[in-house]
Amino acid sequence: MLLEAHTNESSFLFSDWKINWIAACTLLRSSIDLFQQDQASCLDAKIRDEIRNEWHAIKRDKENHSIFWDFLKKERDSIIHHYEWPAYEVWMDENEQYRPARISIADLRLENEKNVLLMKSGRFEGEDSVELLGSAGAWVEDRIFSAIRRAGYSPDEERNIVNFSKRPKAGPTLLSGKI
Repeated sequence: MLLEAHTNESSFLFSDWKINWIAACTLLRSSIDLFQQDQASCLDAKIRDEIRNEWHAIKRDKENHSIFWDFLKKERDSIIHHYEWPAYEVWMDENEQYRPARISIADLRLENEKNVLLMKSGRFEGEDSVELLGSAGAWVEDRIFSAIRRAGYSPDEERNIVNFSKRPKAGPTLLSGKI
């Protein structure tokens, strides 16, 4: 994950994480929000029905889908609507002791410390924000792929967007112009 890679770089300005954070949270949240649109617009009835079923399951069983309701939805809403950041930066030493990050032009963390993002409130308070974001990404992928599989398709199949027919695999290519 790009955000995790950046927080491990010694030259990464820790205050720059917010750009990556907004992008990741918004993309993951939107992927699930699009279920509402896809359930009406998919050409194939089987996938349309399974996307609708998946969205209804997410809405109906909020406890088992708290990664969406208590993290992705709340985090994106906090950022976009209130400009509040439930994720916050700290420095952690090798003993997993945290101290507030001092954001400045110069990186003032000690040599034995690393950049860490933690959740400061809500259901996931105190959890590593980057790990939580990774779990959210896996959850979103599972929701999408589960609906596709239940409809009888493979997520790895390439399909035509116009009529949803399976695209033929590309045949051998002629590199030299001779057969």
